[in-house]
Amino acid sequence: SPTAVTFSGVQGGTNPASQSIAVTSNSNWTASSSVPWLTLSPSSGNGNGSLAANVTLASVAVGSNQATITVTSGGVTRTAAVTFTVAAATLTAAPSSLTYTATQGAANPAAQTITISANGAWTVSDNAAWLNLSSTSGTGNGSTTATVTTGSLTAGTYTALVTVSAPNATPVSLPVTLTVTPPSP
Repeated sequence: SPTAVTFSGVQGGTNPASQSIAVTSNSNWTASSSVPWLTLSPSSGNGNGSLAANVTLASVAVGSNQATITVTSGGVTRTAAVTFTVAAATLTAAPSSLTYTATQGAANPAAQTITISANGAWTVSDNAAWLNLSSTSGTGNGSTTATVTTGSLTAGTYTALVTVSAPNATPVSLPVTLTVTPPSP
């Protein structure tokens, strides 16, 4: 028991935790899986016991995957249905772009927050020395704060790109524009 086991995961994520299956028997028993992505440990025993059912996320397709655990003892066979539901990786980030304005030699512009929605792990990076991100990775929904340091930048327009990535998801690119105006005379 149980007669049905359910696992769920996200494409590109970590394997879900193993689940325990109780075996009630007064003799030797063997257990087998109908598919390679479902492993059982131990695969045999004597008397009452339990086995751990483990699934390998990388070996299954997005959607609902079915398998059967079969336990046989003394000519008696029992089965447990296994359903492994795998969700596609999702990733979004907002806003779609960032715009900053600063005066040369004056205070840095206010920081802006990028909100990230994902159903798995994500990373975020940028390609400009004048742009700093408060957090470069996370799992699930989260955010990072983008801070501009004008330092010795001269008057002009500067561009950068913030890239948010997640395994098996389309990366999200956020253009960043910094306009540095000349100081007042």
